[in-house]
Amino acid sequence: MDITFLARVHASQALEELSEILTEWSWWSEGADRPASSDDSDDPAGRCGWRSRRGERRCQCSVRQLGPWLRAREGRMRVLPEIVGRDEFAALIIRTDYSDEAAWQAVVAAFMQPWGENGEFEACVHVIDDLVWAEVALDDVLAVVRRDEDLSVVFVADRVTMQSAHYALLACDVWDQEEDLDPMYSQELIDASPPREFRTAPAAVHDVHANLSIANVDFEEFAEGASADPDGVLRPCWATAVSP
Repeated sequence: MDITFLARVHASQALEELSEILTEWSWWSEGADRPASSDDSDDPAGRCGWRSRRGERRCQCSVRQLGPWLRAREGRMRVLPEIVGRDEFAALIIRTDYSDEAAWQAVVAAFMQPWGENGEFEACVHVIDDLVWAEVALDDVLAVVRRDEDLSVVFVADRVTMQSAHYALLACDVWDQEEDLDPMYSQELIDASPPREFRTAPAAVHDVHANLSIANVDFEEFAEGASADPDGVLRPCWATAVSP
């Protein structure tokens, strides 16, 4: 078969794929009203960056949005790796935002500090810092970490973390207690479901992880502590305020 012909076929296929990617990106990014004929499956928020001008379709999206969108698109196709090698005493921290490296380094510096009333305990953490986790949805994170039967809570460093003045991590309850409740007998408990997540200062992750691991404190109690804070952030129990 003619090699030149094959090269042309492959180039044509690549251009079609690129066209599809750019079209889908325009629906994902913010901009003008999207075309009525567009498929909503890839854009549940109903956003669009296309407009018509002289019969042409021009993308009005910001180029800087392409990176996050590509990571989100990749996330729908990729398979997240299993988390292995975590010591049961180590708090699990997963980074899902890569927009600010300096902020991330500040987060790391904060949770790596010795903890306890007198700083008597060394930080023990298992950190996942891998681009494969970029922009991963929380439900997908939980689906992976639930394979670890010894884990009670996971801490996520998301975009809010990087933009927060306190670098507040998102603490998530790994196990959904409602799955074990029978609606026939426990509908009241299901309707009044406890909080499943809260924000915590990096310095407090060790206390949260340790107490939840031995069932010394309920997740709901920590969540209430966070909600009582003016900034909605849980602080270390041995200090009234900690600056990360």
